Amino acid sequence: MLASELIEEIRDCGSITPDTLDATLLRAADAEIRTRLLPMVRTVAEEYLVRSADIVTVNGRAALPVRATGAAVRLVQVLSGGMLYTLPRLDPALDPGPQAASGLPMGFYLDAGGIVLVPSSSQATLRVRYFARPGRLCLESDPLLCKTITAVTPGPVTTTVTTGAFALTRVDIVGGGPSHEHKAIYAALSGGGTILQTAELLGAISDPTTTGVFDFVTAPDRSPVVALPEELGSTLALRTAARVLSNLGYLQEAGTQAAQADEAQIAAFDLLRPRSSGNPKRLSGGLLSRMDGGGVWRGRNDW
Repeated sequence: MLASELIEEIRDCGSITPDTLDATLLRAADAEIRTRLLPMVRTVAEEYLVRSADIVTVNGRAALPVRATGAAVRLVQVLSGGMLYTLPRLDPALDPGPQAASGLPMGFYLDAGGIVLVPSSSQATLRVRYFARPGRLCLESDPLLCKTITAVTPGPVTTTVTTGAFALTRVDIVGGGPSHEHKAIYAALSGGGTILQTAELLGAISDPTTTGVFDFVTAPDRSPVVALPEELGSTLALRTAARVLSNLGYLQEAGTQAAQADEAQIAAFDLLRPRSSGNPKRLSGGLLSRMDGGGVWRGRNDW
């Protein structure tokens, strides 16, 4: 759902007049995304909004990705010899401190803003999976914050995207398809629309060659689309209308919108999981354990 479409639906839901500015509606929608919908999407446990960043440690430390929701990580792995090794999270008390010689780290722990390897003298390239916070909403028609990609020319090192003049040197790339994922975060953009690298602060990320026509190049931490599953669009519109009406003093109307939002969220929740229904779960401890090799039920009473 585009931000402009969201605004129209919010106004329709709450009969909100043009006296309430578009920017006010978008700020209210951002607040609803962060306080209600993001926590709900994480509970689904289906890897929505999860992305990876490759980060080289410095003195045994790596900064958390700048858009990590809740300053949290989903998974930390070490890249070594073309293989991935998953690191366990350890208690900081287990850190023996700098070691004279250390190979691969045995684990990690978190402090206020970073990942600390154990032992702290370890050096590694980490692949960090985390829940990415969607960019703040902006209108796709805002020339200072958003451009639509009209052509893409992949290259071995750089990728050229045609967007028209853009004064920014650091940008995000947001998918125009139904998933609306951030394909690149804090990428360097040179004149003429050349993506020099796709890098977060202190970490390289996804290959820009996946960028396509009709994707968006935006200011950092901005998005012209609701970067959530499409099924949550109506829920977001209703919740935003409820918030705005409450702020305007229309409490009864706000309550009606909130009740409808609860119903829409329950319906959407059922659509968000499972994301794949083609792989049935393995039977365990039940039917198979009660059959012998010939397929005859065993005479057991431990049901």
